[in-house]
Amino acid sequence: LDCFEFQENYLLLIAVKDEASNALTDDIVKEMKSLGLDFDLRNHYRWAYLAALGEDGVIYENMADEPLYFDDNIEDIQITMFSAGYENGNTASILIGGKEYALNGRGLNIVVYDKVNGDMVDSICVDTYLDNTLTR
Repeated sequence: LDCFEFQENYLLLIAVKDEASNALTDDIVKEMKSLGLDFDLRNHYRWAYLAALGEDGVIYENMADEPLYFDDNIEDIQITMFSAGYENGNTASILIGGKEYALNGRGLNIVVYDKVNGDMVDSICVDTYLDNTLTR
């Protein structure tokens, strides 16, 4: 997240799979808060989490000890997201226009989407359970 330079034409979408609190560092939480996100997953073992950010800031953010689902149009782009902890489905999904972009790995699944060009800029997963390993 520290390398994410927010562009006005980008959407930033986050969905958690399995567990994301164990190795979540103060620095990662600080970076998320710098983007305007409020929720802190630390001490919320295997909770679900979803977030969507646009040029005007946070569009949606929620976390719960049960599965979370988001389905809405953001600037005429259909966004569907799902997050579930290990015991409640163990899945992260980020669909944009019906196409899956999440890597569905353990931890934070993050997708950056260019809404002007209609292209995915990046899709990563940060294993915030084990060691903050980043997968592309």
